[in-house]
Amino acid sequence: MTDQEVKKLKRVELLEMLESLSEENDALRQQVAELQNKLDERAISLQNVGSIAQAAMQLSGIFQDAQDAADRYLQSIRSLGEKQTAELLEKAEQQSAQTQEQVQKTLKETKKQIDSAIELQAEPPLPQSNETAKRQCAQQTALLAFKKAEDTKKRAALSGTGKDRTEAGL
Repeated sequence: MTDQEVKKLKRVELLEMLESLSEENDALRQQVAELQNKLDERAISLQNVGSIAQAAMQLSGIFQDAQDAADRYLQSIRSLGEKQTAELLEKAEQQSAQTQEQVQKTLKETKKQIDSAIELQAEPPLPQSNETAKRQCAQQTALLAFKKAEDTKKRAALSGTGKDRTEAGL
């Protein structure tokens, strides 16, 4: 409508027109508010989608950290087992060395006893009863020392490595 047409309208008509325009304006404002609410809801939905994606990434990081921790735990268990195995091998080698020393010591003692028994036999003869008793004593001593040395050697071979067993004749 032009300005002249508006001037020709009566007051009642102008009021009616103003009222209808006011209602139309209210309706449009209400529609704008509804559209704004929908837009806000979509923005929230988009934020939630972003939050869900971010949460998934965080969970992925948590699972990766848990996997890393599990891997470190398994590695520490393996290294502990290797360390204990090495310690046991070292102890076994030490015991084997000690046993070998004992065998050598026993063999030396046995050799000394045999040598002394041989010297006793080489001494000038004593009266028949004492000489026979000494000889028997020396023979028994030598025999016992020899058996003791063999037993010690066998025990050492059993507690040592396979090489020791071969040397002991087992």
